[in-house]
Amino acid sequence: MLLSKQAQAWRTHESWETLAKRAGTDKIENQYVKVYEMWLAPWRHEAVNSLEIGLGCDMQYGPGKCLRLWESYFTHRDVRVSFLEVDGECVKNRDMKLRNGTMFLGSLDDETLLEKIAAQGLAHGGYDIVVDDSGHTMDQQFTSLKALWPAVSSGGMYVIEDMHTSHIP
Repeated sequence: MLLSKQAQAWRTHESWETLAKRAGTDKIENQYVKVYEMWLAPWRHEAVNSLEIGLGCDMQYGPGKCLRLWESYFTHRDVRVSFLEVDGECVKNRDMKLRNGTMFLGSLDDETLLEKIAAQGLAHGGYDIVVDDSGHTMDQQFTSLKALWPAVSSGGMYVIEDMHTSHIP
């Protein structure tokens, strides 16, 4: 019997790094490996509710790499992996489908959308993990943190990647 890649990852306990390399995400190049391996391990086989801001539509390696990473890393059948992406055409043209989660389309400047994302997270017990890998400016990082922090579950984590860009207003 052939097993899906997700089942294989669970069965062989492939590391976050191995799965990230297979997915083709830039999270390997940015040296997040040790941090993610350590902090995500307790949630690996749990019914995680996660949100990543930014699908990678503007990246040279192509969009959806983190989608593949998260859906293979988290093994529980009830895991929810959601994304917020500003480039709706990219999502539409690439036919991005989530196994169990929501693809939110819009800008970090849209407070109504951020409220909707927070409400949906809370409706599912809060986001266990939020990864902000999007706007990369201090204002955008602050806006998303302010709007989404109340929707992070007790004991959850909120990661802002690429903090070296935060000097850009």
